[in-house]
Amino acid sequence: MKLTVLVDNAVPVGSPLYGESGLALYLECDGKRLLFDTGASELLFHNAALLGIDLLALDYIVLSHHHSDHTGGLAALAEKYAALPLERRPELVFHPDLFAPRAGAHNSPWPPLVPLRTVSEVFATTPVTSKLRLTKDLAFLSGIPRTSHERQRVFDRLVREDGSLAPDTVPEEGVLAYRGKQGLVIVTGCTHCGVCNAVRHVKSMTGIDTVQALVGGLHLPDPPDDTLEFTADILLREQVRQVVGMHCTGFESACFLARHLPVSELRAGEQMSFA
Repeated sequence: MKLTVLVDNAVPVGSPLYGESGLALYLECDGKRLLFDTGASELLFHNAALLGIDLLALDYIVLSHHHSDHTGGLAALAEKYAALPLERRPELVFHPDLFAPRAGAHNSPWPPLVPLRTVSEVFATTPVTSKLRLTKDLAFLSGIPRTSHERQRVFDRLVREDGSLAPDTVPEEGVLAYRGKQGLVIVTGCTHCGVCNAVRHVKSMTGIDTVQALVGGLHLPDPPDDTLEFTADILLREQVRQVVGMHCTGFESACFLARHLPVSELRAGEQMSFA
């Protein structure tokens, strides 16, 4: 599997690419081309062109969660794909709660920017509540239980189909899981569910014990040291060999975790490959 960062908060010095507060990752795996999240705007097209990546030749668009720094480029993708024949359009994959209404969403710092009815007119949509195999070795997993010590931020209220309200802790969040020769690679968007919850869930769903890399936004901007101690201890016990932070990971948290296990970062335009 080859992963290229199309959009991230950070850009290497001297790069012609632009950065924004958002995340979009391009993956090639088992002959399939996949976009995981779309950044906050149309910026992903600018960066993709400079990297020689054709965003109009995708097999899948997978959305981790509803926040606009991950779904902001979806409207532009839908507009461009609408001009192509149906057989050339990718499948749109997401948890069904991603497009659910939010009560008080005008107060959310990252409301979703495009409704389901708009994208459904362009893409074949595939809601996933548990697991969807995308390729022989790559799957999308959602419905992650929240059982660890990690704090669950409540953004707004989620409106269920029956009209009832539930705390919006981003329950729809999903991750990618790649089954590699050296263990799992877990690719995250923001990990509002908690990095420990994500790792444990993917391992339980796949039956694979070793995690060769945890890659993506880890949402550790400012937790206290005792929380990070728990996090580092759990990641070590869960046999996570490498952490690769992006987007919302948090510099100080990354430095703290680096005292316990290998930690690195990826920025816009940078790549990693996994056997």
